[in-house]
Amino acid sequence: MSFSLSLKESSTAKRARTIAESHRPAEPAFAAADDPSETSDVHSAAPELDIDTLKQLRDSGCASADAGDFKAAISSWSRVIRAGEAGPDVHNWIAQAYMELDEDWRAVHHAEIGYSGDSAFALTYARALFNYGELGKCKDTILDNLEKASGEDKKDLQSLLADVRRISSLVEKDMAEHHRGAVVNGRTITMPFWETAQKVDYDEEGRPHVQPAASGLSKQAADASKETKDAAEVD
Repeated sequence: MSFSLSLKESSTAKRARTIAESHRPAEPAFAAADDPSETSDVHSAAPELDIDTLKQLRDSGCASADAGDFKAAISSWSRVIRAGEAGPDVHNWIAQAYMELDEDWRAVHHAEIGYSGDSAFALTYARALFNYGELGKCKDTILDNLEKASGEDKKDLQSLLADVRRISSLVEKDMAEHHRGAVVNGRTITMPFWETAQKVDYDEEGRPHVQPAASGLSKQAADASKETKDAAEVD
């Protein structure tokens, strides 16, 4: 399930654009965009950039995001990161852009950096975790920040928490019905009958039927006993 996050309607992005508008340049400052799909866009070394260029890159990224060009926005902001001048807000913007591109793992990566530097970005981090399927960690993040949140962020966190609880309930129900599942890093994983090793029987109309676990074990034990008896008779 995908959670659609609009930069225009995000309260954190609104705050970011308000700051950026105070020094928005007339012309874009960069000539070529880097490939935002490469992991090197964050970790590669880059030449030092002057203050004006850094501001222009931040502003250009915000303008691109507002126009819906999220790859160009990420490219601009990534240059700020490579210059070693990115604060939590830049990582928060990149996380939101990656969510728009459905690149959930990258969104979680940047959202975690942003949240680690400023807990005001809890909503972005929680949403990224939700998209990635980390319901347990998402819930913990929401509960850790819900009381101190305010305004639209608080409403969004409450709504997201309701979604987490609803989906968790559905997953638990599915796991209980199939009697198969596991919890890994807070994530509940269920397996329908065709992905398990259970013996499947078919009725007269060809419909599959999974034997109950207890009867299946009893039958296996009976078969094993019969095989032992047959072997003894042959000897």
